[in-house]
Amino acid sequence: MTWWKYAVNLAWLGFADAHSDVVSYFVNIGSAYMGADLNARVGIPKMINHSTSGKDCYDEGKIQTYRIPTQKLVGHDFLYISVWAVNQVGLSSAIIHSKFKKLPQGTLSLVRRCESEDCEGQCVCGPQDKVCHNNGSSCNDVTIGNPNNLLQVIDVMFGSPDIHYSPSNTVLQGRWTIVHRQGSTPYMYQWSVGFTDHDVPVGIFDPEYNRVWHDAGQLNFVVFTTNPGHRLEETVSFSLFVKAWYNRNTYAVFKSNGVIIDTKKPAVQDILGSSISERMIISTMKDDDYTREGISMMVNWTNKFSNDKTTIKTYRVYISTTPEGHDVWDSGEDLPNTETTYLVRSLLLLHGVRYFVNVIAYGFSGIHHTESSDGFVIDNTRPIAGVVFDGIGLHDMEFQNSSSIIGAHWHGFLDLESGVKNYFWCVGNTSYKSECSIRNWENVGIHTSFSRTLSQMLVNGKVYT
Repeated sequence: MTWWKYAVNLAWLGFADAHSDVVSYFVNIGSAYMGADLNARVGIPKMINHSTSGKDCYDEGKIQTYRIPTQKLVGHDFLYISVWAVNQVGLSSAIIHSKFKKLPQGTLSLVRRCESEDCEGQCVCGPQDKVCHNNGSSCNDVTIGNPNNLLQVIDVMFGSPDIHYSPSNTVLQGRWTIVHRQGSTPYMYQWSVGFTDHDVPVGIFDPEYNRVWHDAGQLNFVVFTTNPGHRLEETVSFSLFVKAWYNRNTYAVFKSNGVIIDTKKPAVQDILGSSISERMIISTMKDDDYTREGISMMVNWTNKFSNDKTTIKTYRVYISTTPEGHDVWDSGEDLPNTETTYLVRSLLLLHGVRYFVNVIAYGFSGIHHTESSDGFVIDNTRPIAGVVFDGIGLHDMEFQNSSSIIGAHWHGFLDLESGVKNYFWCVGNTSYKSECSIRNWENVGIHTSFSRTLSQMLVNGKVYT
């Protein structure tokens, strides 16, 4: 590797991703440990696409060689160079940092024997995830009463603002920003994760076997993923911890408010007749399978979702032509978890089509579950009239010998949408204008024949219907 006045020629290998492959690298060049002050754009790492044309070193991958533009390098004897890789889903590797001595012939010589760069023994020549012997100085933790720049650390998920619940039990994400400028500015950051109810990161990284604090350099965001087969504990709150270094011996620790792991979808129950129901507001039924166009409907999901006050954040109501769909109508608002009914005002829906009411329950982490009604059909057509015969026998009667009993039978009444729910009958004298002058309308259910003993005697020779 070589250097000249405004650039360095670098080569590296060994970064690999078995799942989605490495797509790019980021390079920082600085005059101090984890520095970026010698980048062509100061503080902005240089992004480089992964090359597949380099020399193949088999298990170690292909050599990556690039010419990196820099600030003027003449006045610096040593260069600190940091490199990390990014895969196709945006996850970053650990930051690998090295120290090089500039030789007069334009050669960069890797510094293999070094001393610690700060009070915790961080160095460029120690084994991976290990530190060197302390340089003899003691650390100054100014977390309490910090006179320097102050940070705000927030938990995020896929670019969303500060979140309090996460639908993932394998990923934690966070970012930090300077919210108050005073005293010294951080020259580098480190990050860790752990239980929210602790002031230091515990619960995830075992200090006996793992490195607890991980380098972030000048980055202000991190995505942490658990090792394969490991899961974050459900309903437990985890925080992102950030250690801001103001100089080689002074730091402060900041942490996020924490995010609760919630990966379970809202639960439902089928007891107590719980279901998603819809009924016309003029109906006395609990659930209407057929409705009239233009009549408002009341949707009800009482007792359908379990522990709805503690596990559900909001509801949303839809109407569709398929269960769990949303192609026809949207309530247009998120309903609080205290609601179990919703009034759907008169809609113009197609005659004869079966529609479904769908209620989506959203948990606090955004995971949702949909429950659907058994459906309803719009019926705007009157039943087709049939034929009524006098008497309850097989044939139509012209005469009868009783003046206290009258009966009738009928057939041919038809409704192709909602079917016939019940029949009404009455008795009248043909010489009267009122069709029910003898006996008023009476609901006879779905019987197709009926007779009654009258409270008044029929007059001999009169015609009754």
